[in-house]
Amino acid sequence: PHFRFVCCPYLENDKDVKHLKLLPVTFLCINDTLMIDRSIDSRLKRGDRVVKIDGIPTDDFLKYTYRDRFFSASHMLSNYHFYFKESYNLTIERGRDCFDLDINGISNLEFSKKRTPNILVDLKQGYGYIRINEFKNNQEIIRRLSALIDQVKRNGGQTIVLDIRQNAGGTGEDFDELISLFCDK
Repeated sequence: PHFRFVCCPYLENDKDVKHLKLLPVTFLCINDTLMIDRSIDSRLKRGDRVVKIDGIPTDDFLKYTYRDRFFSASHMLSNYHFYFKESYNLTIERGRDCFDLDINGISNLEFSKKRTPNILVDLKQGYGYIRINEFKNNQEIIRRLSALIDQVKRNGGQTIVLDIRQNAGGTGEDFDELISLFCDK
């Protein structure tokens, strides 16, 4: 086991949190290369290499970040001196092209509502597949996973593939209920 300490800015109340503006993306980091994994902004594509943020090389951001393979922009920005702004300028490399994009920041709540759902459900021939990218809103995960299990059973299947390869963690809320979907002890 390992421990991770996460520094948080002192905020007077929840209203202060709502004013923090984040990059509307999640990142994929391979070695020292930072790429877009998911984005709300359609101008950013999965696999785009992020070279700079506001003229700061991504290496400077990454040296202060505990790097999971997949992580949120808020995780990286908070580790870099709580670098939150209203808007960001990204230098992007796509194929042989390099260009700058101005991206408006959004609140964490707005980002959570707009981004690709953290659960992908797919029914294949006789089995169900569910990908869980993060353990947030576990009641929703339980609801959708329970529905998938019922649907697989109705179709005569007996197998569920639970894909957590891109899952960097989350909250432990309702884990007992989540685990009880697979075992009765």
